[in-house]
Amino acid sequence: MQKIINEVTKIYSRNPKIVGITLCGSFNKSSNDRISDVDIFIYVRRKNLNKAFIRNNFFVENSQVCKKNLNIEQNFYHQSYNFNIKFFTINFLDAYSKKQILFNDFTLEQIENIITMKVLFERKKIISRYKKSLLKKVNSNKKIISKALIDRYGNIIWRSAYQGIFRNEKISCFLMLIKAVDLLIKLFYLGNNVVPFPIKWRYSAKSLNKLKNNPPVKILLKRLAKLNCANKNELMSYYKLLKQVEISILTPFNINNFWWWEVFSPARLKIVGTDPIFQKQLLSLYIKN
Repeated sequence: MQKIINEVTKIYSRNPKIVGITLCGSFNKSSNDRISDVDIFIYVRRKNLNKAFIRNNFFVENSQVCKKNLNIEQNFYHQSYNFNIKFFTINFLDAYSKKQILFNDFTLEQIENIITMKVLFERKKIISRYKKSLLKKVNSNKKIISKALIDRYGNIIWRSAYQGIFRNEKISCFLMLIKAVDLLIKLFYLGNNVVPFPIKWRYSAKSLNKLKNNPPVKILLKRLAKLNCANKNELMSYYKLLKQVEISILTPFNINNFWWWEVFSPARLKIVGTDPIFQKQLLSLYIKN
């Protein structure tokens, strides 16, 4: 496989406007399978990209070229592999090295791609310099990123309990739990000094097994996939497991208090005024422990 990638790299690198070529995605992470694309990012010293530029300079028979928001993609089949070639202007890397880090999935995925991509070809170490600069930026902002994710987690998790236990909004509860668990797993990656993987790899056993101090995250995910939020006993059992995992993941961040536990105070639950059995269980779970 490496020989094929080297051949493709050699062909594209001949063009003087190409300043860098990198390998990204599952082949870079060694998590590829039989249906994985070979994701290659190509950086061009050019103000604007268009499909004509790709077709005129990098013609591949039976290839498909399409323009997306940030890049142009060229897809073709070669020696039993589907190649997904993504063309970016070098301004793309420049923007991410300078802009403020946002906490949405799209931005984190782009940052993870840049930091972890394998450099196949570059002129004057330009790609390596951008990678180093962005990694330094992420490390210096790690506390800010983790605090933002923890606050989001806390705000979602206590509201999910109210929706599921007291309001019987099972769909709302389930979707909120999915979001909360996703935030928790992102924090698990950050606690291991790893930028969270893109969502399609984030929960895979291969990815999670690479992280240290692994709490029962895989059990948490399996139970979430089968969780019936209409069954309150099952739901309470899941919150107990979730608390166990959150303590394991969040403790390394030196949190002074898990403030969202304080939402389940006797006074507040008394106002809710329903399901006294589950009120007692929530108090036992979040107050006494």
